[in-house]
Amino acid sequence: MRRLEEEDEQIPEPMEMGGTRYGDVGLDTLVGGSGGGGGGADSDSGVCPGAGGGAGGGAVQINANTIVVDGQITVNGGNGGNYSIASGNESGAGGGGSGGSIHLDASSISGSGSLSALGGTGGTSNSFGTHGGNGAQGRIRISFSGSNSFAGTASPDPAVYLTANKTNFTVENGQTIYFDTNRLNTYTFTNLTVESGGVVSGTGEYPLTFNVTGTMTVAGEINVDGMTTPGATNYRVTSQPAYGRLAGSDGGYAFNTTDTVGVDGEGDGGGQGGQRCVSNGGDVYSGGGGGGYATAGEKGQMNYQSCTTAGYGASGGGTYGDAELTVLIGGSGGGGGGTDGPPPDGGLGLGQNGGAGGGALRINANVIDITGTVSARGGNGTDLIPVSDEESGAGGGGSGGAIWINAETLENNGSIIATGGTGGVSSVDGTHGGDGGDGRIKITTSSLTGSGTVLPAPGATGDFEPFGATVIMNQTCTGSTQARFQIGLTGLHKNGSFAVSTVDSGAPFQWSAVMNGDVNQIFGGEVTLKLPDNSTVTLTSANGENVPEPFQTGVYSIEARALNGALCDKAEITVLPDPGSGEMLCGDFTVTTVDDDTNVCENTVTGIEEVYVRDESNGYIVGKLTVDLDTGRDWGVMNVFSRDKSDFGAGNASLLHYPGGAVNIPGIVGSSYSLYIPRDDDDVMVHICPGAERTGRISQVCSNGIPLTVGITGQYEVSLVTLEGKDYFEVAGVTGTGGITIPNGVSDTLTRLQVSEASDHLIKYATVNGINSSGDTTEVRFDTGWDLSAISISDIDIEDDGTDKTLAAAPGVDTWGVTIDTVTDTITFTAPTSGTDYIDSGSMIVVKIGTNADGGVSQIVNPVAVDSYELQIKNENSSGTETAEVEIPIIDDDTVNITGYIDTFITFDIDTAATDEDCDAQGGADPCESHGGANDDAGYTVDLGELSPAYVSSSGDSALHADGLTGDINSILFDLSTNANGGAVVQVRSQFGYLNGSPGGSIPSVSSGSEVQITAGSGLYGLVSHSGMINSALTGGVFIHDDCDGDNGSDYFCSVSTTSTELYNTAGGPIDQLRLEFGIGVSPDNLDGTGTYTDQLTFIASATF
Repeated sequence: MRRLEEEDEQIPEPMEMGGTRYGDVGLDTLVGGSGGGGGGADSDSGVCPGAGGGAGGGAVQINANTIVVDGQITVNGGNGGNYSIASGNESGAGGGGSGGSIHLDASSISGSGSLSALGGTGGTSNSFGTHGGNGAQGRIRISFSGSNSFAGTASPDPAVYLTANKTNFTVENGQTIYFDTNRLNTYTFTNLTVESGGVVSGTGEYPLTFNVTGTMTVAGEINVDGMTTPGATNYRVTSQPAYGRLAGSDGGYAFNTTDTVGVDGEGDGGGQGGQRCVSNGGDVYSGGGGGGYATAGEKGQMNYQSCTTAGYGASGGGTYGDAELTVLIGGSGGGGGGTDGPPPDGGLGLGQNGGAGGGALRINANVIDITGTVSARGGNGTDLIPVSDEESGAGGGGSGGAIWINAETLENNGSIIATGGTGGVSSVDGTHGGDGGDGRIKITTSSLTGSGTVLPAPGATGDFEPFGATVIMNQTCTGSTQARFQIGLTGLHKNGSFAVSTVDSGAPFQWSAVMNGDVNQIFGGEVTLKLPDNSTVTLTSANGENVPEPFQTGVYSIEARALNGALCDKAEITVLPDPGSGEMLCGDFTVTTVDDDTNVCENTVTGIEEVYVRDESNGYIVGKLTVDLDTGRDWGVMNVFSRDKSDFGAGNASLLHYPGGAVNIPGIVGSSYSLYIPRDDDDVMVHICPGAERTGRISQVCSNGIPLTVGITGQYEVSLVTLEGKDYFEVAGVTGTGGITIPNGVSDTLTRLQVSEASDHLIKYATVNGINSSGDTTEVRFDTGWDLSAISISDIDIEDDGTDKTLAAAPGVDTWGVTIDTVTDTITFTAPTSGTDYIDSGSMIVVKIGTNADGGVSQIVNPVAVDSYELQIKNENSSGTETAEVEIPIIDDDTVNITGYIDTFITFDIDTAATDEDCDAQGGADPCESHGGANDDAGYTVDLGELSPAYVSSSGDSALHADGLTGDINSILFDLSTNANGGAVVQVRSQFGYLNGSPGGSIPSVSSGSEVQITAGSGLYGLVSHSGMINSALTGGVFIHDDCDGDNGSDYFCSVSTTSTELYNTAGGPIDQLRLEFGIGVSPDNLDGTGTYTDQLTFIASATF
């Protein structure tokens, strides 16, 4: 695009620009506002200067345990001065100052006052209607660790930060809650909810981590996206990037100079700044390259044919990191667009800024439910908004960041996004910045469901993708992982023996690995089947696979291994030849004859025999049946189980099931058998679960269950027997089923046992006969001494097998009547007059009294005297009366006060070493060496070796030392932990303020106030802790002084002084197990004389409690 010539169009003189934005939403550096510009003076008249600009607003920070704002806190910018025209004068009005900063930091913040950080208004002039520009608004931050109920006004809207761990926390609709990783980078919750319309975001240098021990629900938005510089005309862009956050890197920017390329984006995959091309029509500048991460960034383009064919354009950033997110790091910035320079050099446009890389986020939770959005998108490159003919470039997009979600159960019906930002475009010639590359997503879970979006899209489940999301199912073993075979229709078997005829009968012979005993919850690791001939097969389908035919005799084994190689579970099935005459093939059970206890599984027995079937694990008798043994019998697929309530749960349980029922049991004489269920003294009945094929189908509320008491009921006959010293219910006439006992005991669980205290009651008991006719009653009678006067019907619930009954003062249709007698201390429930909502026989009844009842408010008051009190239950119906009772202890005090205290502490240690190791001062157990090649036990020493103006000697560099040995130069390593609420500060003081080489000379420290580059021969000395050095903490964060953090490069250093100056601090909070490395750099100049140069540094750690 050629430049405008004077004869084509008169170039307008631009108006004066407003000030640029600065600072950040987190107010990490508390600064005030900036002043507005003064009005221009009429140089023609020479007598009337313009009006003055308004001052910037101030900065206020309040730290307290409790802050109540019922008045005003104001840091508004000042107004610009007005100008009233004098005769013949055309001077201008002043601009308004920008608003300042307010930071409230407390455990509890409340009040109904006002906070204001608005910009001042620009002044006015009656000279042709001109006026000064209004000042921009400032910033307000509210930080709370306990509660924030501030209900007043705030202008502008404040950034609200949660600064501590919470039990249950909800981000409500319309709220935005920030988290500051410079203050705390890991936040722990029991349950965390982000409602629809709620937003979670963050600021700080470090990745943001949430640990949720319960459930995390995301219906709103969790946003760690890279920032985008707001669009601006070409006159308004300055050398200020879109800042990265949460381990994302800054975008590149455009220099405000003539004819220059754009600045590269920050980060390992930063996009290249816009490039210059000399075209036939003049100089042209491309858009910036997109930042790279999991995929490379796109090249920034220019729309001149002669330039694009010659390969010009800004390169996109490359890839880095790995799919496993070994290092959790964010995306990289897009390059800034090239600029042709501002007026009046002949060019009319400045290049635009690149987008910042997306941040880094990790979520650890037991259950995660996403219907909203979790995002770490790259920031967009800024579009070029021209005011005239244009030749500059737009910004490149930042690359997507990193998201690692680790959950036992993840349901995603929303969006998980880490895509790159789009490159900016020019509306003049179509030149554009390159799009940012995709970020990285890692999902580790045992259960992944839902139809939501994951971008970039994942590859195959369990793969570590070189790009795209990585989904790792069940990376480590879970206690519920089960390797299992299925033989026929009998469900799942871990181990057993089966005949060829059984597995070859056309019924399924399958293998799989499942979770939680449910074949539909598939284990996500690697599952392999080893055949008897030692060949192997890997599971590939969703719900298990058929064992390959033809079937072999011998051992089939399954191994379920997690992706890390750990063996989670193993199962083995032995396929045997078909049994011959008198032989029986058994599974996880044994079969013995009733008359002489011969083991039929191990011995040849012929003829018709009555046999017991036993659970092999405990020897319990499970079934009795009559069988013809003259031909071989294969019972391998029979499912046999018996357990006491101490192992099984609610009751003693037994199961004997063969596919198709008793009539299909090979060799059975008749069509039924007897089931034996272990019996305890408090067991009064059994509950039969017809057709139950596995233990998970047996319960006291199983579908189509049949409660039975001793005697004959239909096809069943129940009797009490004792076999081999153990008591059983014998249920004759079953055809393939399981059963469980129902105890007639009663229990009452109170929330308080102390005398005279009000308490909830949770009362549980069973009914054999049921309460199933009009007029039937169930009664709860308390011993004398209990006070029932405070309770009413609304404080009472009665449940039948988990279902609440409708209660009223008198019984009605499907309504239970309730009477409370405070004289006899009795609560009576009367069955409905009609309807269907009765309590069936064999039911479990639960009565809740107090605040545990739905809508309950009042409670029963305990007796005033210490004693044991009786609670009686009485059920009455046409079949008779059932009673039970329980004793309740009432004691003098049921509480124990637990007290303790934590003392203040701070631990601080120094090491000097060439590698990361702990060592001691001279004379200690393991003294530090003076350099990496030494063995001199010198203690805390950094030997810089031979110094020369030809190079810079820095920690980590190899050097020749005065002892004649070569070794790396030591670093200084700090260990720091403290529970100080106000954090800790570490300072350094130099003995000389320089390296003293007397009489040879001295090498001065770099100057203070900024970080200074040490180059070869510069004659300077300093300290640095740059991003490539050790910096880790178990919890908490560290802030390295701006002069010492090496932001401009690893060869930039900070000063040392004879007065104590700060090196770093713990960001105003506690820190645990900080390990931080500082290096020393020095290079003499050509005038420094020979000799040994020394200095002694003293480090002081102090904490604010």
